[in-house]
Amino acid sequence: MPAVGWRSSYTQELPAVRAAAPCAETSGMRNKPTDLLLELADRVQTRLSRMLDRIGKPEYGPGLDQAGLRDGQDVIEDLVRHGEGRLAAEHVLYMIVEAGLRLSASDQDSIQSVCRSFGIAPDGLLPPDGCDA
Repeated sequence: MPAVGWRSSYTQELPAVRAAAPCAETSGMRNKPTDLLLELADRVQTRLSRMLDRIGKPEYGPGLDQAGLRDGQDVIEDLVRHGEGRLAAEHVLYMIVEAGLRLSASDQDSIQSVCRSFGIAPDGLLPPDGCDA
């Protein structure tokens, strides 16, 4: 039997993670910091993925083409599933800061709230981008 890499078995478990930690749209209310964290991670990953697709493979080195950025949402979901909410929050903050993402005002409020919930200083955030999308 061929060896199964961690990625193959890991990605098969992701739907269960999402079902176990529903976000605000599916639960009707946001009652846990991890709900807000997973919702925010989804939006950050979407913006980051679009940005990385536009940039392509940079000629000057790996730069933003890092596993922790390309699959950041997967990393965050895995950490949440294992009860590591603080590390997951630190990872979403890393994704935002490392990529230099400018968040909407509502996402800025969300990351501030997540950071407060987990006792993290939201250092390195850029000012909001002026849009709320």
